[in-house]
Amino acid sequence: MTEHSSTLPAPGGPRPLRLPPTYASLVGLIAAVTLVRLAFIAWGPLTLAEDEAHYWEWSRYLDWSYYSKGPGVAWAIWLSVSILGDTELAVRLPALLASAIGAYACARLAIDAFGGVRAGIAAAAVWLAAPAFQIVSVLMTIDGPMLACWALGTWAGWHAIRGGRTAWLALGATLAIGFLFKYTAVLLLPGIAIAAMLDRTAKIRTPWMLLGLAVALLGVLPIAIWNASHDWATVRHLLGHLGVAGGDQPTTTAEAEGASYSPLWTLEMIGYLFAIGGPAFALGITGALHARRNLMGRSIGAVTYCIATAAPVLLLYFVVSFFTRIEANWPMAGLVGFVPIAGWAAVRALARPDIGLKVAWRATVFTALLGIGALLAIAGTGLTKSDLPLIPLQRATGLDTLAESTQAKLDELEQETGLAGFVMAIHYGRASQLSFALDTHPTVFGVSSHFGGGRRTQYDLWPHTDLTRPEANEPLLGRPAVLFDGALADWRRVFDRVVEIESLPGESKPHRQTFLGYGFRGLANNPEP
Repeated sequence: MTEHSSTLPAPGGPRPLRLPPTYASLVGLIAAVTLVRLAFIAWGPLTLAEDEAHYWEWSRYLDWSYYSKGPGVAWAIWLSVSILGDTELAVRLPALLASAIGAYACARLAIDAFGGVRAGIAAAAVWLAAPAFQIVSVLMTIDGPMLACWALGTWAGWHAIRGGRTAWLALGATLAIGFLFKYTAVLLLPGIAIAAMLDRTAKIRTPWMLLGLAVALLGVLPIAIWNASHDWATVRHLLGHLGVAGGDQPTTTAEAEGASYSPLWTLEMIGYLFAIGGPAFALGITGALHARRNLMGRSIGAVTYCIATAAPVLLLYFVVSFFTRIEANWPMAGLVGFVPIAGWAAVRALARPDIGLKVAWRATVFTALLGIGALLAIAGTGLTKSDLPLIPLQRATGLDTLAESTQAKLDELEQETGLAGFVMAIHYGRASQLSFALDTHPTVFGVSSHFGGGRRTQYDLWPHTDLTRPEANEPLLGRPAVLFDGALADWRRVFDRVVEIESLPGESKPHRQTFLGYGFRGLANNPEP
């Protein structure tokens, strides 16, 4: 493939990139960073975070969908742990592979849209450097796989609106798979539609487009079928996030009328983009402005396409910020379109005397090296997963110790009462973490919806963990338990006797109280007053 003229250096100027501009260099870069991250996951100190553990819990009971998310994350973890066993590496491996796929897809889009393998190598480096993408590459959440699908779909969409045929099928498949992980994936479609309307050279092959859309709908079917038989639980959950009527959260009149809006919510949303995107996001914006300012022919069309694919998700969460505080990961897909732009801008930065581009590119490289260095340092220190006093990772490193101390308490309860104990937790994440970390992977009960007006979770839908069902209560009646979080009065309502104890070793959130319960009376016969 020939290099586009915009990527070439000025006479006597610096070489655009030190890496040889070949596909082998591109793959080698992605592979090298992936291996570093693999080493960190395998030998680093991080135990499963709450959401990771909860998704692992889902993977034990495969279904068409789940209370708050689609089935993609559970299916991916199930496949991995089926091969490698119930280990942290197995749970996180899909996220690691997704990151590599996303980096390659963005690189290929940069090559095809802007011209030149150099732009692709730089785009891959930008993807690997962005703080948000670094985090989701070593933590198994719904975001990493969805972002990979978004990147693949953006690449396919570029070719689809330029007359591609099978590109529409690829776009439909990536949308279907991405939607199974995170519903935000559907917003790529209006982005590509906007890009097609703005592109005078667009050539849409309608039959292939319709076939691609039909393939995309396959990702909706399992979620729709599951929700139709579960009172549209996911819809209620999403409405609860927005704090509007019909959601799974209590809504006050003031909230329903939007009277509680704070301008800080919108400012936070904008700040999140620059925080999670880091210098890479700034480089993408700087590159877009640079292309517009200099009216750089082909690059204008590529920049327009990339921004168009990002626009719907960024606009959506900008509007949502007027109704509720958003979480940092919600608009993350809006960063993907800026990655190919940043790759092209990086080549420009090294080939032209533009101070803004150079500063943003150098900051991006520094962020990447800092992230890789941090992973190597943490993985290579030899520290145990529960002994990191100088590194602020305690929330994700003490699970092994907490599981050991919980098991010790269960053993003490069995010796004291002659009955096998069990574990209950208010928060679904703590329940799932303990289920993963305890040696026998026992059923741990998440009961947030029963105490203090908490939200419903997947635990309220499974028959074996829904404690409003007699069949779930009866095996537990009369038995003792270790109880995490909540109020003493609530636990006393369902146990004959409750004793508050100090937080157990390994507890990452000291404000969560711990109790011992004796003589479980059951929730089925003790509804919340």
